Amino acid sequence: MTKDFILTEFFQFQSIQLQRIIRYSQELSDHYQLDSHIDIDLLNLFESDILTYITNQLLIIVPTGSNTNVHIFSTILIKLSGDKEIKISDKHNVFLNSYQSLIDYYQIENQDINFYTIAENILKVYKELEKEDGFPSFDFNQELIIDYIPNEIDMQLFMNLSGSDCLEVADINKDLKQEPKFYSNNLWAVYILQILSSFAFSLSFINAVYYIAYRGATASDISNLSSYFNLVQIPFSIFWLWISDKIGRKNVYLIITLLYTITSIFLIFISFIVNNQTAIIIMQTIRGIQGSGAILSPISFLMASDLAPPKVRGLVIVLVNVFALTGSMLSFGIQLLLAALPKYKTTPEMAFQDVFTKISFSYYDSQIIATVIYIINFFITALFLKESSQAINLNRFLKKNGLAHKIKEKGLKLRIHVNKNIIILFMGYLLSLTGDNALRIGGNYFILKSFGFTNPNESREFLSTVSMVSLALGIIVVSIGTKRLINTIGECRSIIMAQFLSIGEALINFSINPPLNPNIMYLTITTSIIASIYCDSLFLQLLSMYTRPETRGKVMGLFQIGNSIGRASSGFIVGQLQNYNYRNALILNTMFQCSCLVFVAILNPPLQRPEMEEAQKQIEEAKRRDILI
Repeated sequence: MTKDFILTEFFQFQSIQLQRIIRYSQELSDHYQLDSHIDIDLLNLFESDILTYITNQLLIIVPTGSNTNVHIFSTILIKLSGDKEIKISDKHNVFLNSYQSLIDYYQIENQDINFYTIAENILKVYKELEKEDGFPSFDFNQELIIDYIPNEIDMQLFMNLSGSDCLEVADINKDLKQEPKFYSNNLWAVYILQILSSFAFSLSFINAVYYIAYRGATASDISNLSSYFNLVQIPFSIFWLWISDKIGRKNVYLIITLLYTITSIFLIFISFIVNNQTAIIIMQTIRGIQGSGAILSPISFLMASDLAPPKVRGLVIVLVNVFALTGSMLSFGIQLLLAALPKYKTTPEMAFQDVFTKISFSYYDSQIIATVIYIINFFITALFLKESSQAINLNRFLKKNGLAHKIKEKGLKLRIHVNKNIIILFMGYLLSLTGDNALRIGGNYFILKSFGFTNPNESREFLSTVSMVSLALGIIVVSIGTKRLINTIGECRSIIMAQFLSIGEALINFSINPPLNPNIMYLTITTSIIASIYCDSLFLQLLSMYTRPETRGKVMGLFQIGNSIGRASSGFIVGQLQNYNYRNALILNTMFQCSCLVFVAILNPPLQRPEMEEAQKQIEEAKRRDILI
């Protein structure tokens, strides 16, 4: 829990100061042969005779009467003790008198009675003692001190003294030291959920497309399944990602999974509707309702950016996309199975009603499978998914400790709104998605109409085979090459490379007169998959470097609007252009991708992986300079 939040800069510095006091107090204790063990809260120091021995050695006369500040000092002791009972004793009075005499002796001006001032003054006294003859020498800047990392005991001490003001949400962007395994910190649960949700979603959607295509849907009807989905997603995406900052990513994931489970059940019953146009309209409506919760992938990216430190985050976010595609690949395997089994297999000589019956069986059973997968997903989320919102974890920790807390966001919101790099990144992301999706939205319709297939099942079997092979190749290439690619050229150059791959795919499809040789689809779909993984993932990786944990959900929600606009505009453009000429959409793809490259070129990127190693060395050196005394 403690790794999700840290002490503020001031209190981290106080931890270092306390370590200096503790270690020199122990030196003095050994010097005077005292049996004193000084803890972080200094309670044992306040009850020890160390200061008395010091004043005796310095020949300082110490008053013996009751110290006037003993009652104020008692409130400090109560806060320090926490659950322990502390009573003011003669030892505390002796300590205060000795402390007062020492700061007078060394002419220390600030004599306020509060814990931090007392600690600061004791350290000043110790620094002066180290220079005196007869006192042990000590290096106050030794590595064990300046490299000290505050732990939960430190946090509890400062919370007792100052409440929740001592804590802030950890900014994982600054954690350049750690490079854990890609599956650590419960990231494996995110990957499994991505596989299952993508599998269920693809299985449901692809069968729905072929089902309504055979029931008389036009290219516009089919593209509208995506367009309505993405249009409804626009107002809801920012809401869900914003609310995830308030109630937690895990709770939002559970709610959306439940929504998909219920809507999948409704999709099952469409096969019982007789009127074709009514069935198409109802399916588009349900797809729109599903669009209101279309944030399973975005929130997975968000959880990955929360859980993964910067050095491994680029790889992790790419892997989130890879596992989503793995789920899609599994769904294509099920498509092949459904197309080959006797219950679902169709042949050219079959009567129309027989073909329709078998396609209906395929659609019905696939929706049942999708519903079962969503139910499994729900239970995995409830049992194994880790809450990644550091702000939520902080609030839970504070409630456990009986403290109220309100995250201060005013300044952060201002920086988010005026950061021109986030605006540039948003425009590049929007254009990239608009162009990249223009190649794929409606592709099922294009294949069905352009390669001589006699019915949707044959077209589906061909596309499933190509897609499985291409997904496998793309996943292998990305999984093996991503870490080395990002380490070598950084995230920005990787995005540029992906844009050129997408442009190359469009040029291949455009340069050859249709119908294309089906084997070309292996090249173009593989290229499209690699480009899509890098574009979608690395834009979000760069975004995570511009944001802090408290506001990352809101900003990711804004980017999800760009995602929805890009996909919706692609759907409308392609749906209309395919009624005339599919190749016209490819020209638009090239235009959008080139415009994206212009925005990426003027982006001032955050720290990328190739510079992180050097940056970590500079951070450590600066840290040492700042805390030297």
